[in-house]
Amino acid sequence: MSALQELADRWARHLTSQIENAHEERTPFVSPETGADVGALTVTTGRIGGQPVRIVDTRLIVPSTGINAEMLHAFAPAASTSPHLLSDNATAQDPSPDGGRRTTWHFHVDLMPRVDPVVDPDYLAKVHQTLTPVYRTAYDLPGALPIAIPHRLRALASPWIIGTIVEPLDADALNDAWRAYADRWCALVADPPMPADSAAQIARDRAHRAAMFDSGTDPVWEHLAVMIGRSATDAVLTAIRTPVTVQERMRAAPH
Repeated sequence: MSALQELADRWARHLTSQIENAHEERTPFVSPETGADVGALTVTTGRIGGQPVRIVDTRLIVPSTGINAEMLHAFAPAASTSPHLLSDNATAQDPSPDGGRRTTWHFHVDLMPRVDPVVDPDYLAKVHQTLTPVYRTAYDLPGALPIAIPHRLRALASPWIIGTIVEPLDADALNDAWRAYADRWCALVADPPMPADSAAQIARDRAHRAAMFDSGTDPVWEHLAVMIGRSATDAVLTAIRTPVTVQERMRAAPH
């Protein structure tokens, strides 16, 4: 197993270990061209602090093309003001300082805001402000380069979104950054930063996810469709766009 996938496994275990009454469903990915296994989608549902959550773990490994990537997202209840945790990491080949090529990791992590700061600027202070030192440290790693996050995607994310290109040797530093965001997410799921109008919050959440996870915002979805097929890509998008269902709430209820 690659170092990137091993790190992704650590992150997935950390998240799922926080979940009560966990239920997991795994769907393998098959290349439309070769029929080979090229990864999987794993959706875990349950509760944190009595609140229903969904973890969406997407892996993509295509040795023939050098693709080695993961997306790990964690969603709070749609009716809550708790943020969603969004993260991904992928191997790439980039120019090195000596003029050659180097293997790098392209890493993102963010807490997707659930309240518009124009309406309530205190939300950013309550949710994101404590992450400022972590955000700065991620960009201060030796040799780290900022990723050119598309403007539309950046507008839909938080100002604390991390997008950085680092060496695989910086895995421990990435782990520290990811854990800080993940632990903040867990704490805010159990203790939402502010009350919400449930109906309005659910509608906003659905619209925000539809805009965020869209090929017009991020071209990754069209690339993914080529590698695993449109139906498998739609299954991933359904898992990350759809609010927690009644069935998930019932399944996650204590027995």
